[in-house]
Amino acid sequence: MKQFQFGESFALKKSITDDVLKAQLKTRLESMFKLSQFKDEGESVMICGTSGGKKAWVRHGALTATVDVAIEDGKARFVITGEIKPANSLVVFYSLGLLTVLLIGLLPGSLNTSGENAGAADALVFLVIGAYIVYDIESKLREARRMIEEVIRALRAEFEQ
Repeated sequence: MKQFQFGESFALKKSITDDVLKAQLKTRLESMFKLSQFKDEGESVMICGTSGGKKAWVRHGALTATVDVAIEDGKARFVITGEIKPANSLVVFYSLGLLTVLLIGLLPGSLNTSGENAGAADALVFLVIGAYIVYDIESKLREARRMIEEVIRALRAEFEQ
């Protein structure tokens, strides 16, 4: 699980309300994430969703965040606080993949996973697979945060003076 917080403010080119900003925020988030919840709570918005492509079979990260939206003196301000954790489908996908490698190890002439006569190369295979899984999950969680930052930058480009 990764927690994050960042903010962005910019001058508005014309007088708009925070409802317009929230509507555009929802539209842009829906284009990047599969949103399960977008709840307007007055000055903030609660969002829940998953990243990894809108129609992807394996989702990447499960996102839960609060977006504070404020318009003051012709400036829009976004403060986003939340957490991203690996989606359940991603955890199941990697668990099944590791289980498959263990089952292949039961076949004669392949990896020796029984413990008897297991060599260093057999252990190295599991070490490499484990390192790849950790790296891939971390990169997918960073990708979800980067996507949120891109959404805010897109809003800035649309509404900035």
